Order: sequence, then structure tokens, then C-alpha cells
Amino acid sequence: MDLLIIAPNDYDSLVRKGVLYQYENYREGGYFRRVISLFPFTRETMTKEEDENKIFFQYGWKSGLAKLDRFKVMKLFGSLGILFRLAFVFPFVLRKYDIRVIRASDPYLSGLAGWYYSRLLRIPLVISVHSDYDLGDESGGFTFKIFGSRKLAKKIEHFVYRKSQAIWPISEYLIERIRTSYDDLAAEKFSTFPHGIDVSFFDDIEEVDIRQEFGISPDHSLISYVARLSKEKNCLDLPLIARELRKFTEDFTILVIGSGKEFETIREMSRRYGLERHIVMAGHQGREIVFSARKSADVNLCLLDGFSLIEAGLGGRPLVAYDTEWHSELVRDGETGLLVPVNDYRKAAEAIMRFLEDPELAESCGKKLRELTIEKHEISNTQKKKRALYTKVIEESER
Repeated sequence: MDLLIIAPNDYDSLVRKGVLYQYENYREGGYFRRVISLFPFTRETMTKEEDENKIFFQYGWKSGLAKLDRFKVMKLFGSLGILFRLAFVFPFVLRKYDIRVIRASDPYLSGLAGWYYSRLLRIPLVISVHSDYDLGDESGGFTFKIFGSRKLAKKIEHFVYRKSQAIWPISEYLIERIRTSYDDLAAEKFSTFPHGIDVSFFDDIEEVDIRQEFGISPDHSLISYVARLSKEKNCLDLPLIARELRKFTEDFTILVIGSGKEFETIREMSRRYGLERHIVMAGHQGREIVFSARKSADVNLCLLDGFSLIEAGLGGRPLVAYDTEWHSELVRDGETGLLVPVNDYRKAAEAIMRFLEDPELAESCGKKLRELTIEKHEISNTQKKKRALYTKVIEESER
């Protein structure tokens, strides 16, 4: 049997980010024969058969004629073309496969498309929730809006949640947030759908000498930060943390790995505070750099993270994190890391110094964090749970 995933991605960005390998994981250890992925509302239209088990369909607004695509009206016409293909062409494509369940990775446009195909094919729809979209909206960062309206997006969100057969957030924190917003949703709909990671892949990847790669002094403590540079990630606190940390020591470097809207803002703040020798802006990097940075850091830093928190946990190094979203599910203060209040950059700097001055505590927390991360997120463990969730939804729909 096959799985249909609908997500607000595009194929080329998955390749650039080096995360295409995760789509093999979505087969859940061979539970699904094939994963069919639909990326609606992108720029380019394409179909890509990565191999016999992973097939990507992408619908974009561009006409392919560069001179025409310069005009804004073409985006409108192209979007109407996407809607036509999604509504009347793609259903015939889907009937070629043995799709038994649809998973939409957001409760907005992906969820609406999933609901439509669920009705057409008479198969269950599940919504996997990967982010706190309300928190993103509150912080002025990434969220979903429809025609510029968060209020309209919330109405669609509620509709999709009600029409789905199951809601699978990645953490207990997100379950609580959704249930608080919509008390009419049955508790039985909810289950955690945890991220899974192949620990052996993380451990065995070819390591890079991070200090040599980025010219970081061997005399400096290395603090690694990996995230999308967007406001809701609290990334603008990085220069403030560095400024406070400099009150304790001059011998440190914060390696910032990631790209996003706030990249230049952070760089400008670093210049303004005279922190150029303490903050290295590495931009987007591949897995070898990311994993190596997490493994070789004297302290890892997480201000609001999802999958990146898991990678930091596997690094086996001490972790300082803001006490936000689901962080406390992995970071147990004083045991597997140090938690500090959100946006309290002074306490974040103090926590980093605590680890730098107490190697025994740093080693103990790093070791216990890795053990807990493996227990909760090693892919063989998460796939077992996910297979059970899929089985339950499919069997209930066939009764």
C-alpha cells in the first residue's frame, strides 16, 4: 500500500537543504510500499520519480515563458491553473496508486487538498502538525495566512481539524496548544507523531574539522546554533547573548548555521555591538557541517527548535535552551541540559558559562541528553509507533 503526503515544500529546496533522505523514512521501515508526495502552489511544475518507492508531484504557477512570467498577473493565472490541475487532473494520477491514507503536514492549503482527495478516494486523512503557528504569528515570524488574514487561516485550520480522522502533532506541547484553541475536538483524535532520526547515520557521517573550516581559534569555546533565521526562532537574541557572554570571557565563538530573513539583521547587530570576532555567520550548510558542529561544540544552543533540537541532543554535548514549546520534553533542567526563560539573554549567557566552568556537569548533561534523545527519537522506535498509528486509522476507516 501507498501513502500520500501533501506538504508546502518544493523538490529543489529539499535537495538544497539535504533533507530529501527523510522521504525514505516516511515509508516507516517498509510499512508503505511507496510514498507519493504532492507539493501544491510552488513556482515550478515538475514530476520526479526519485526511485520506485518515492515519487514527487509539484504544481507551480510559472508558465515556462520567462518574458510572460515577469508580469504579476501571470501568478494569478498560474494559480488558477494550479487549482484546475489539483481538482481535475491530479485525482486521475492518484488512482494509479494503492493509496490507503493521506497525511497533510499543515491544516491549511495542504489540509484542504487532503480533505478533498480524502472525500474523492474515500480514504482517511490525518494532519501532522510540526509547528506552533500561533506562536509564529504572535512573534511576527513564520505562520500561515490566507489572503493576508490569519483569522481566515484559523477558520480553515479548525475546519480541517474537524474533518480529519486524526491529528498527530510532533509533541505533547502542540497537542495541548491545539486542544486549548478548539475544545470541540475529541481527545481520541490526538496522538504524538514524533520526529525520528537514524542514529547510525548521524554517528557515521564523515566529520568536518569545524574550527579549521570556519577559522575558529582553538583557544575559543565553540557554541553552535543551527536554525532557520526567522523571528519566531528567537534568533535575534543571539547578538544579545554574545554581548552578555563577553562580560564573562572574550574567548568564545558562536557559530550560526542557517539562512533566513534575519540573516543580515543578525550580522548588522553583531557589527553594531563589536561582536564580529565572536559571531560567525556560516549561512546554510549541509549535513556534514551541521552534524559536526553539534558533535564538536563546547555548548549547543537552542532558542526554539524542532528537528534541530534532536540533532543537538544526539551530539552528546551540553545544551542550553529556552524553556519554550516542546524543549522541556528533552531538556530536563540540570539533568539533560539547562533551561532558561524565553528571551532572557542574560540567563542564557550565565548558563553557557556554567557549562564552560563546570566540565563535569557539561559531560554529564551531554551524555544523559543523548541517551534520552535516542530513547525518544531513534527511528526504529518512532517507526514502530507510527506504524501502529497508521494501522489504527486505516483499519477504522475500513470497518
